[in-house]
Amino acid sequence: MKQFLLTSILILFSNPFFAQIEFETGFFINNRGQKTEAFIQNNEWLNNPVQFRYKLTKNSSSQIFIGELNEVSEFKVGGQHFVRSEVQVDQSKDTGGRYSTKPEPEFEKEVLFLNTLVKGDASLFKYKRGRLVRYFYQHGNGKIEPLVYKHYLRSGGLASNNKYRQQLLENFKCGKLNHAELKRIEYKTEDLVDFFTNYNSCVNSEFISYYNITKRKGIFHITLKPGLSLGVLEVENGFLASGINLEEMEPRIGVEFQYILPFNQNRWGVFIEPTYHKFVSEEEIIKDFSTALLKVDYSSLELYSGLRHYFFLSDKHKIFLNGGIIVDFPLDSQIIFLETNRVMDPELTDLDLSVSPAFGLGTEIFDKISFELRYTKRGVSGRKIVQTHYDLDWRSNYSSFSFVLGYTFL
Repeated sequence: MKQFLLTSILILFSNPFFAQIEFETGFFINNRGQKTEAFIQNNEWLNNPVQFRYKLTKNSSSQIFIGELNEVSEFKVGGQHFVRSEVQVDQSKDTGGRYSTKPEPEFEKEVLFLNTLVKGDASLFKYKRGRLVRYFYQHGNGKIEPLVYKHYLRSGGLASNNKYRQQLLENFKCGKLNHAELKRIEYKTEDLVDFFTNYNSCVNSEFISYYNITKRKGIFHITLKPGLSLGVLEVENGFLASGINLEEMEPRIGVEFQYILPFNQNRWGVFIEPTYHKFVSEEEIIKDFSTALLKVDYSSLELYSGLRHYFFLSDKHKIFLNGGIIVDFPLDSQIIFLETNRVMDPELTDLDLSVSPAFGLGTEIFDKISFELRYTKRGVSGRKIVQTHYDLDWRSNYSSFSFVLGYTFL
């Protein structure tokens, strides 16, 4: 089984694994103001980068260079545009219940690649580092300044410094903007992008909303997943069966519901997959002058949920890894020892629910057809006592290596 698993993995991953992220057309500008057209690795950064990888030609074997923060003043790839700037960053701890007692921002000067959300007469930038999220503005070609927003503690409880609203009113007033409308503007991307977009339109300024270019929507898929599993049941305890291993090929059928998350070029997905499987086996046992015919009919509904990551090899071909938890609900199962020469043959029909990890790797083509290799191992146990006849305390480990086909119809 192990040799077969290794061979299958080698066949599945015979493609160049590390070709998963495309180098896309873009440009960067160095400290001397020289603009270089290049092919930049597009990571659709969730956190602002401190460097980026690029090639000067599209050729896959061409040399890869690193664009460093101290060498590049600006770069663009896909729908993302970053500019380097020295800015004041509020370091206040205003999440997770760790609040300052000071209403004033706790500024530290940093040199960063800022993510451009809107570029025009009024420009909006974003900086994200883990849970720290800060926004910045620029009027014309002026200095990039922080928009101030902070939670802090005071005697009456939690309060907020909403200075950013006053900054917007003072620097970008156009039309009928008033305090009532400002109160509806939250310190979050969508609200601020709308404000800067509306202001640029109001003053008839040409502008680009990079946020609307890069904004992705989540994708929902339903995939039929039939397959075949090589199941192994290793018995630890159970009447005469202790130490016996049963191995069988078994069918499986499932339906997967997956949501592709709307970031990082749709490389991450969450899923839930209910699957029915049936393991049937029998073994004649001769032990210590006792004999029995063991019959196992183990059926269950597996509820597999987890996280999946895709590695793109081309527009039509990708590889994926997934991991998660299987909750196993036994259905109409039976473990019975026949021909035991007892008044009553030991029988178990009520198996325990179990929870176990599962891991898979696979390939997908045309966003329709997939092939996955999946492994899981879990306990299968139960107990039945019939007074004066038997005490069947069944404990075993069930492992399966599954070949799962997939057809996505939605």
